[in-house]
Amino acid sequence: MALPFDQLIEPLTTDDVEGTALDVLAAVGVNTTAWSKDNPLRVVIGVLAVPVAGLSQLVAYGIKSLFRETAAGDWLTARSKYGYGVDRIEATFAAGAVTLTNAEGGSYDEAAGDVVLLNTTTGATYRNTEPVVLGPFEEADFDFEAVEAGSASSATSGQIDDFVTPLLGVTCTNAAALIGTDQESDPDLRQRDEDKLGALSSIKGVDGSYKYFAKTTTREDGTPVAVNRVQVVRQNLIGAVFVYVASASGEISGDTATEGTDLYLVNENVQDNAVTACVTCTVDNATPVAVTVGYTAYADASAGATAVEIKAAIDAALTTYFATYPIGGKTINATDYYLFLPTIRGVITRAHTAIIQVNVTNPIADVELEPYEFASLTIAGGASVSLVDQ
Repeated sequence: MALPFDQLIEPLTTDDVEGTALDVLAAVGVNTTAWSKDNPLRVVIGVLAVPVAGLSQLVAYGIKSLFRETAAGDWLTARSKYGYGVDRIEATFAAGAVTLTNAEGGSYDEAAGDVVLLNTTTGATYRNTEPVVLGPFEEADFDFEAVEAGSASSATSGQIDDFVTPLLGVTCTNAAALIGTDQESDPDLRQRDEDKLGALSSIKGVDGSYKYFAKTTTREDGTPVAVNRVQVVRQNLIGAVFVYVASASGEISGDTATEGTDLYLVNENVQDNAVTACVTCTVDNATPVAVTVGYTAYADASAGATAVEIKAAIDAALTTYFATYPIGGKTINATDYYLFLPTIRGVITRAHTAIIQVNVTNPIADVELEPYEFASLTIAGGASVSLVDQ
């Protein structure tokens, strides 16, 4: 009799293998119940169970990898690449402008990569990607990039506040958030695989095609344009399609008229590969809707974490959540679309195991979003964490 699929893809544990071996021996008349744990035959069976369980795991993962919905991790990466021609999007480096202020008479001319800044809240570090030339009593913005990729190196406004490379008399701060993203998740990769099927359709113009080509745009140097959110809005009566895009940091740089800029490249990729005849397609940045999140979180003082550490975890969780929240929001009735207040509270509550209660002071209600809008995070200056004894 054929095994059910859910059993076929469930690997055996060493206990499963050992138990099955003992059951088989018992079935042929061997009295295994009297064996002690250190019985030589039982020890041999236990040793052999390890590679057999390992082989079972390999077989189960191999079977899972045959199907998009069950493949996971590196197996899904391979399945997507060789089955759909879709490469998993790698983690990105948090990058952006940092303001350096020289309050003394020193003069600095530092090559790209020579200045390292510190986020004292998270411990993340950042290197300059352009030369830093700063004269006495000057203030200027310079581009910096996180040393490590991923969301853990993201910095909210003002968090980059110290130097690893000392520059006497110079202070630093970041007015805007620097946001890095983690490697594309399994669910997001599966969705792009599905979108790729739309892109391969003999009938151009399906939503999946627009989404796939908007998210899968590369620059001339081969680096990806970091579109991680796409909303397709149709006006069928006039044959118009609007494709709104955003990155984890917000709007895509450039415009559709300036050749070589990111938004130009996304528009070109969509127009060339997804737009069907008799349809007018407009590709544009989604519109940011500023959402200031204020909160007071209460945490268990006996958990061993400081208020600063817990607040850093909360701010990082909010930054990551907003960086991937879909354009146009989410709905529970298929009519009205929002950024939901209870979800914000949940993100904060789950940010650290020490948190026992959260009061969200802002926003005071769900934030309604139009199909072309995305929620842009600002963390209120008064957001705080208090340690309490239970």
